[in-house]
Amino acid sequence: MAVSFGTGMVASAFSVAYRLPNMFRNLLAEGTLSQSFMPLYSESGRIGEEEAKVMSGAVLSFLFFVLSLLVGIVFLLSPFFLPILVGGTKEYSDLVIELTYILFFLIVTASLSAIFMAISNSKNRFFVPSLSPIILNFSYLFVFVCLFPFVKDVHDRVIVLCSAIVTGGFLQLAVQVWYVWKKKICRRSTGIGNIRRSKRFLS
Repeated sequence: MAVSFGTGMVASAFSVAYRLPNMFRNLLAEGTLSQSFMPLYSESGRIGEEEAKVMSGAVLSFLFFVLSLLVGIVFLLSPFFLPILVGGTKEYSDLVIELTYILFFLIVTASLSAIFMAISNSKNRFFVPSLSPIILNFSYLFVFVCLFPFVKDVHDRVIVLCSAIVTGGFLQLAVQVWYVWKKKICRRSTGIGNIRRSKRFLS
């Protein structure tokens, strides 16, 4: 990282901007979400396969709504609270805000991917979920090997890297969604009545 960005303002801004969504990702995608979802999904599976499909769809729909709302709130409030948190010059805080706008989408992709991975794992299907880290690592590799040699400006480089990280996150999610729907182990949820199923996820 230091080779590409040095050790100055850009590297520091990237580190700070990446820390906030990464903290939420560790808390939600790799912790609370999977631990809360798996028992509920197994309980629904004992009632019936269709119940498990509908419940998982309801949870995913509700989670997408909540995460989208969270991203929207962060987008609105970042110009006000981030400069206070990070300090430094206006140029530095503006760069942190700009990178946060890009990287915060990781919360949506990582959290939804965690649920899709939990669904696949509960059905003893492990191969496709195991590809997720490879996809994200490939996005890093692609940027450093294929793009950075043609991008000389440090600011442009960090924007490219952040965009590639988020793109890798969306690719992770797309692979999980494709696999789960292909295997028909989840069903898209519609209707307000399914809110009760998602409330069980929060209790």
